[in-house]
Amino acid sequence: MKIYIKAAIIWCLIVLMAILNGAFRESILNPVFGDKIALPLSGLILSVIIIVISYLLINWLKATDPQTYLKVGLFWGSLTIGFEYGLGYFVLHQPLDDIHQVFNLQQGNLFALALLTSTISPWLVAKIKHLI
Repeated sequence: MKIYIKAAIIWCLIVLMAILNGAFRESILNPVFGDKIALPLSGLILSVIIIVISYLLINWLKATDPQTYLKVGLFWGSLTIGFEYGLGYFVLHQPLDDIHQVFNLQQGNLFALALLTSTISPWLVAKIKHLI
């Protein structure tokens, strides 16, 4: 269970960086590039941030088997989806159809890539660092 507390702390750092990335997109990228470029660029930046955070902090988990890293990734992915829908629906009072738009690749939103990255990054980084 201790590993999931550590994983949750790392995930909270990822969420904080995602929020800062969103602020960066709105304040810098949108005015400079416009929304059509800023939105996908922000998704790519967030995916890189997730990989970097995973790389820097994965050793802290002290897991020794691939299944644990896969479970941590599924945990992060589940937390991410829960956060996105929970915040949108219960806090921001957005309709579910609006929340679903974060998965709309046709509009340039690469949230799905960031979600995939957060789900596979613990295992991928552990593999890259020869932890498994």
